Amino acid sequence: MLKYSLHKACICLQAFFGFCNLVAAQTNKNDWVWEQIGIKPDAPLLVPKKEILIAIIDDAFDLNHPFLKAYYYKNPKEIPGNNIDDDNNGKTDDAIGWDFSDNDANVNPPMNAIERFSHGTKVAGILVQTLQKLCEKNSSFKILPIKTASDTRKSNYIIDGYSGINYALVQKADIIITCWSGGEFDIERENILKKAQSQGTLLICSAGNFYADKPLMPAAFPWAIAVAALDKAKHKYVVSNYGTFIDISAPSDSIATVYPLEKGFKHQLSATSAATPIVGGVVAAFMAAYPELEAQDFDRLLKNTAQPIEKYNALHAGKLGAGLVNVGNLRNYIETKQLSSRFIQTKAYLPLWQDKTKELTFNITPIGKYPTYKLLLSQPLIGKNTIDVSLFNNTQKKDTTLTSTQLSQPYVFQADSFQVHLASKPFKGKNTYLYYEAQPIDSSILYCHDKILIKGEEGYIEDGSGDEDYANRCSCKWLIEVPKGKKIKIDFEAFDTEAKTDQVYFFADDGTEHPILAIFSGPDIPPVITSWYNKILVWFVSNESKSHKGWRLHYQAIDDK
Repeated sequence: MLKYSLHKACICLQAFFGFCNLVAAQTNKNDWVWEQIGIKPDAPLLVPKKEILIAIIDDAFDLNHPFLKAYYYKNPKEIPGNNIDDDNNGKTDDAIGWDFSDNDANVNPPMNAIERFSHGTKVAGILVQTLQKLCEKNSSFKILPIKTASDTRKSNYIIDGYSGINYALVQKADIIITCWSGGEFDIERENILKKAQSQGTLLICSAGNFYADKPLMPAAFPWAIAVAALDKAKHKYVVSNYGTFIDISAPSDSIATVYPLEKGFKHQLSATSAATPIVGGVVAAFMAAYPELEAQDFDRLLKNTAQPIEKYNALHAGKLGAGLVNVGNLRNYIETKQLSSRFIQTKAYLPLWQDKTKELTFNITPIGKYPTYKLLLSQPLIGKNTIDVSLFNNTQKKDTTLTSTQLSQPYVFQADSFQVHLASKPFKGKNTYLYYEAQPIDSSILYCHDKILIKGEEGYIEDGSGDEDYANRCSCKWLIEVPKGKKIKIDFEAFDTEAKTDQVYFFADDGTEHPILAIFSGPDIPPVITSWYNKILVWFVSNESKSHKGWRLHYQAIDDK
C-alpha cells in the first residue's frame, strides 16, 4: 500500500512539474511584456504583507482552470450548494462570484459558447501572470469573478457592468478591473463610481477599442485609472482609444494567456483588454507589498514613474497618459522616496513638501510641443504659501508667483516648458502636490484645417505633414481657382494613404454638394485628372487609426478645349 501511494505521489509530482514546465515554456512568449514594463529578470520578488481582493467584471470565468483555480475568492459567509442565501445579500449560493446577467451563481462560460465567453478567463490569466512575475507569495491575491454577460443573448457584450461594480464594492474589493467601456451612463451609475472613490476601492479600466479620441465611462471617471494599449514597438495599439483622459499605457499586443477548458497558454489577448490586467497586477502587487500605501496614491505613483512614449507616438503626444507603466522606476520611487528634479512626462505630481528645509526647483520639459499646460493643487495652500513658476517660450522667460486664489481652480498657461520653485519654508501637508498636465494639440488641425483658397495658374498642394505621417481625424479642404475659360490638370508627385480609409476627394466645383470627380487612397500614385470647370475642391479626410506619409500634387491651368 505504501509503495502504491509513493508511486502515485511520484506520478502526481511529475504531472505537476510537467504542468509547471509547460506554463514556464508558454509564458516565455510574454517575456517582451515584462521587459517592456521594466521587470528585470534578476530583480528580487516583492513580498506581500496583506491580502488583496481583485474583482474582475467580465463575460465569464473558468472556475476549474488549473492556472486560476487557487486564486478565486471563496465567500466565507456562504455555504455553496445549499440553496440558501446564507449571508442575506440577496444572492443565493454566491460562494464564488455572481452572474448578474442570468441572476445565478454560475460564472462559468456556457458549454455551447466557450469561444464567445472566453474573455474573462483570458483577462484573469494575464492578471495572474503579472502577479506571479512580481510576487513570491501569490496566496495573498484573490480574484472575485463577476459575470455580467448573459448566456442566452446572441451578443455577450457587458450590459450589467455597473451592477457588478456595486457588488464588488459590497464584497469590499480592493481593486476592480473593467475591460469594457461605453454604454449608457446616468446618475445612478455615476453614484456607483463615486461610492468606489469614497470607499477607497481603486478602479482600473480599459480606455476602449474604438480607434477614437473619445473619453468613455467608467475609464473617464476621475477616480479611475484609464489604461491605453501599446504594441511591441511602444506605438499606440491600432484600435486603442486615446485622449487626455488616459492615465497610463501598457503592453497589449498578442499576449499569451489561458483559455477555458484548456491547459497551457495557447491563446492570446490584445488591445486594452490585455493592457488593463497588466496595470491591475502591478498595482495589486505593490498594494500588497507596501500596505502603507493608499488607493489614492497609485495614480501619482504610476504617473511619476512612467516611461514617456511620445517619441514613438508623435501623433498621439499627450494622449496616452503619462507614458508606459514602469515597474523598476515604481519600486525605486517607493523604496527611496527620491524623485528627479526633471520631469519629462506629460502629466505628473510635484511634491510641495520637504523633509528638510531647503529650496527645490522642478524642471518640466515633456517631449513634444504643447500649446498650454494646466496646474491643479491637490489641496488648498495654507496661509501665505505661494508657488513661484518660470515660464519659457522660445528664448523668453517669464517669472510669476501663484497664490492660493489663482490655484483654487485649474490654472492654464502657455509655455514650451516651465519650472516650479519652492522656497526654503516647506509646505506642511505630506499629501500636498501640484499636478500638471500638458494640453495636447488637436490632431485634426495639426497640419491643415478649414478651407484654403488657392489662386494662380500653377502650384503645389500637399497634406501639410512634411516628413512626418499625416494626422488622424483631419478634414482639410483646398479650393483651387484658375482664370475663367480654363480647366485644372491634377497630377500627383507622391501618394501614400491608408487604403479605402484615408481618402482624397475631388469635387467638380467649389463645394462638397457638387459631383465627385475622383476619390483616391492607398499606396499608388493616382492617374492624372482634369477638372470640368475653372474651380476644383480638394478634400482630404483621415480616420482615427493608421496614418501614412501623405501626398503631394501639382496643379496647372490648361486651356478649355
